[in-house]
Amino acid sequence: MAANRALDIEVSVSDAVEDLLNRKADIALRLVKPTQDALVVRQIGEIPICCFARKEVIERHGEPQNLEDFADMPTIGFDHELVYIREALSAFGDMKIPTFDFRSDSNLAQLAAIRAGCGFGFCQAPLGRRDPNLVEVLHGQIPLSLPLWVVMHEDLRHSPRCRITFDALVKGLKTYIA
Repeated sequence: MAANRALDIEVSVSDAVEDLLNRKADIALRLVKPTQDALVVRQIGEIPICCFARKEVIERHGEPQNLEDFADMPTIGFDHELVYIREALSAFGDMKIPTFDFRSDSNLAQLAAIRAGCGFGFCQAPLGRRDPNLVEVLHGQIPLSLPLWVVMHEDLRHSPRCRITFDALVKGLKTYIA
């Protein structure tokens, strides 16, 4: 932002899909493939999802060896199956997903609960791996990733402010995923 002082940034943190066609937002990050016409879309890649817990949680409850072990362990996850969650869960096939003890449809709230030691939870691997207090469990057993797109209305493609922001998001998010 220092290089572009004319930019005003307002962030709406939500897992809801903002309506770009009706200008509810200028630029959005999407975890489901955009299907509407009149959008500029850049696919960023796949964000790997892994299972994490605080060291103290693992010491108290043991380290799970498979998803079935979560039946007797505190778990953190979603409350409602939003569109991107349903698509992601298809990777598990018929495998039973645990009933979560701490439920929130906010990924930020779930990450905060994992960091606070409320239990085992799924989060974006790059975020979990950055936290020295978290331990990744079930290595290689989570066939889960979230696709990520940066999207804006095509009418904004020639707006310097939107173009700069769009391009910066694409560059930064590609680095984040890598």
